[in-house]
Amino acid sequence: MAMRPFRRRRLGRVLAAEREQAGMSVEQLAGQAEVAVSTINRIESGKMGAKLATLKTIMDVLKVPDDRREVIRSLARHATTAAWWQPYTGDGVLPDWFELYVDLEEEASDLAIFDPQYVNGLVQTENYAREMYRIGRRDDPDDTIERLVAVRMERQRRLVDGGMSLRLIMDESVLGKQFGGRDVMRAQLQRLLDLADLRRVEMQLLPTEGQPGIIGGFHMLDFPDPNDPPVVYIEHEAGAWYLEKPPQIHAYARAYDRLRAAALSPQASVAHVAQLVKEL
Repeated sequence: MAMRPFRRRRLGRVLAAEREQAGMSVEQLAGQAEVAVSTINRIESGKMGAKLATLKTIMDVLKVPDDRREVIRSLARHATTAAWWQPYTGDGVLPDWFELYVDLEEEASDLAIFDPQYVNGLVQTENYAREMYRIGRRDDPDDTIERLVAVRMERQRRLVDGGMSLRLIMDESVLGKQFGGRDVMRAQLQRLLDLADLRRVEMQLLPTEGQPGIIGGFHMLDFPDPNDPPVVYIEHEAGAWYLEKPPQIHAYARAYDRLRAAALSPQASVAHVAQLVKEL
C-alpha cells in the first residue's frame, strides 16, 4: 500500500531530526546504512517512503532509543493506512498533484482560503459542482464528472462533521456567476448560509473594488501538531505549488490579514448573501 503523502513527509521530518541529533550528515548515514544518498534525501523530504528493513537499518545506525523507535514505527504504520480518497486515484479523477492537497486537508486543523473566481469547491452544492465540472471538463464522460463531484462532496462532509475550522474569503463577484441557472444558484447561496451557521466556519465577501493588490487564490493550512509546518497551496494551470518556507508562509499570512481587513464582516457578508437569495 502506498504511503499517504502528508504522513510520509511527517515521517521524513522525524527521521531527519533523529539524524541531526545524532550529529550525522546525510552522506555519513547513507554510507553506514549502505543506501544511496539520494534515497536518504528522498525519505527525509517525504518524496518516498521507507521500507521497514531500511527504516530499521537507519534507526540502528542512528542508535535511536527504544521509546523513539516505537514512535517512528507507529508513524510508519500510520502513514500506510488507507485513505477515503485512494479509490479515486490512478484514473485521472484525483491527479497526483491534488492527492497531496486532499491529504493535507484531511490532517489540517485550520484552513484559510481566498477564492477570487468561484464559490470555493469546499462549500459547493452537488449541482453547482456538477455544472462547473461540465463546463471546465467538457471532454470527460459523465461517470468521471460524477466521481469528481463525489470527491468534492466527501471533502465537504468531513468539513461539516470533523473538527477543522474554515475561514473563507470570496470575491463578491463570484456570486453573480450562475452555473446551471437560478435554481442551482439559489441552492448554492443557501448552502453558504447554512455553512456560515457552523461555529467553525467564517465567511467573508470581498468587494470587487476593494481588493488590496492580491494576485490570485490560495489556501493556507495549519495543523494541530506544532512540528508540522503550515502549508500554502496555490493551484495553477498545470498543477499546484506547495509553499512551506517560513518567509513564504509569513507573506501569505500577511496577505490574508489584508484581505480580511478589506472584506465585509462575517455578519455583513451573511446578510448580503441572504439578500441575494431573496432576489433570485
